[in-house]
Amino acid sequence: MTLDLLLSRFQGCKIGHSFGTITKLLRHFDNPQHRLPPVIHIAGTNGKGSTAALISAILHRAGYKVHRLTSPHLCCMTERIMVANKAVDHQVMASLLLKMAELTDGKIAFSEAVTATALYLFASVPADAVVLEVGIGGVYDGTNVVSGTCVSIITPISFDHQDRLGSTLHDIAVQKSGIMRQSVPCVSAPQISCVRDVLINSATEKGALLYLGQTDWFFEPKGHGFRIQYSQDPLYSDSFPQIGLVGNHQCMNGAVAVMALRTQRALNIPHGAMVDGLAQVVWPGRLQRLTIKDYLGNDLDDEVWIDGAHNEGGLVALAHHVRSAGWASGAEKPLVLVFGKRVEKNLDSLWSTLAPLAQQVWVIECWDNGTGTPWSVMKQGAIASGYDDHAVHVFATLDQCMAQIRGKKNRTQPARFLMCGSLHLVGDVLKNDKKTM
Repeated sequence: MTLDLLLSRFQGCKIGHSFGTITKLLRHFDNPQHRLPPVIHIAGTNGKGSTAALISAILHRAGYKVHRLTSPHLCCMTERIMVANKAVDHQVMASLLLKMAELTDGKIAFSEAVTATALYLFASVPADAVVLEVGIGGVYDGTNVVSGTCVSIITPISFDHQDRLGSTLHDIAVQKSGIMRQSVPCVSAPQISCVRDVLINSATEKGALLYLGQTDWFFEPKGHGFRIQYSQDPLYSDSFPQIGLVGNHQCMNGAVAVMALRTQRALNIPHGAMVDGLAQVVWPGRLQRLTIKDYLGNDLDDEVWIDGAHNEGGLVALAHHVRSAGWASGAEKPLVLVFGKRVEKNLDSLWSTLAPLAQQVWVIECWDNGTGTPWSVMKQGAIASGYDDHAVHVFATLDQCMAQIRGKKNRTQPARFLMCGSLHLVGDVLKNDKKTM
């Protein structure tokens, strides 16, 4: 069964402000949310999926069986659910989702139906831990029905989903902090001051044990890895020489993952397993380099990178990598920013943060059966930052853009393409060309 057909069973249902629907649904399955292995619960704006992948990789290297729920998927919906280290079977997931639709008459958000499906599977198959990524927010996210959280994690918080979470960072942070639990460690990435204040207040109110990055524990990127100091005592520290994901922001995610696992003495993870897991992690669509062939089947001299950055925080992190990696100068290869966004996303900040670092900007208006935003809608933010119709190359479809890359038309030297703006766009690029480096 196709994803579109499954989605049609849940159309028109949005995430609410209570757990009524999902808790009622889970009663049909004997409340699996209360019968799980220890839960590692992850909220935040950026880096949730990467942190989940890093933790899963470490636990797998340590010999543990891990259940994992992440969202969204890039190419196939089964990417969202891992059961005991293996992707869920497509038919199993589809049949369970249909069951969820039947039991609710379709009156449940698709994301909550996926969460319910995952929780049922996680309670049915033995494992040592559950890694659970929040979908949106925290307080009323479907994942927050679980009990048995052993550690909460909050990745960097910035603006996103303001229509659901609130218009200020204070409001958004309150929602994210909703996953904290009494007497349970909560490990947070470094946060800006107003977010930090919210997390401290929430931890105090809930009785959670808060460990704030660069306040209670510390890290610094070091080469291709990082050094972490677990407390104020500099002697209580470790170094990790390699992380398998690109960018200093991934070093931070790796440090958050390590710190969170260090709060779990019962897991007893050897240092070597942490080193290996960090180095061997795979998480597609995050500063991932693709191998793109021309129409003659030859590897291009160009570099093509994809990244799911789709909000202000993600774009700032991506811009930092562009500068630190020396891509902004264009001396080695001109940087071409290839950008597409969903209609509901306001990414005017792209033109002031990332676009000025590129030698060319390409815009893709449409992909995936109509998803995307026309240039006529996007151009206001571009013009405000000094871009006009002549400074931006506009492609009506993703296929047209990829044809331009493969055809090498009007290029006298190899270029470096950076495609971003939407995880859905990144997923379609991956489906367009499956061969990756």
